[in-house]
Amino acid sequence: MRADAYRAGQQSTQPQQQYQQPPPQQPQYQQAPPPQTVYAAPAPQPVAQAVPAAAPAATVYRDEQALKASSPAPAAAPLFSTVTVSSPTPEKAKEVASRLVADKLAASVSIIPAVQTVYSWRGEVRMDDETLLVCKTRTALVDELVKMVELLSGRGEIPEVVAAHVIGGSQEYLSFILEGTKEP
Repeated sequence: MRADAYRAGQQSTQPQQQYQQPPPQQPQYQQAPPPQTVYAAPAPQPVAQAVPAAAPAATVYRDEQALKASSPAPAAAPLFSTVTVSSPTPEKAKEVASRLVADKLAASVSIIPAVQTVYSWRGEVRMDDETLLVCKTRTALVDELVKMVELLSGRGEIPEVVAAHVIGGSQEYLSFILEGTKEP
């Protein structure tokens, strides 16, 4: 019957409901949490009386301003480093490793055979089979070790020699590095 009343131009006797739009809500802004300090590793334990404590753990900052505002004074360099060296052949790797240990520039050298290296050189991508050396030494000896590797490499091009700081390890092994290397 309602359809007939509409067609006839009459209004329905039922009350019409009007839709009311809810009032607009103001956005709720929350204050950003304060920057957090994240430690990359627990602080290393002192190795022995002859070994000074390592540098403090790394801190991760959320923005540049926080970094500048809270930058501590530079820490002393760690006492130990590892130096990664690539060699074109296993024979050359053994020669370099033996010389570094004999000259007490490294306490130990691990030789990792059959490494494939992919790199870009003079505009072309190259792939070489190499032998990788991992030398354990004192940080103060790194420059002298690098010079010796460059002298022994005989590669004619740029030998890969990359050093990284050691921020901790077993007390016995770090003491072994001290005993197996010369005084800088």
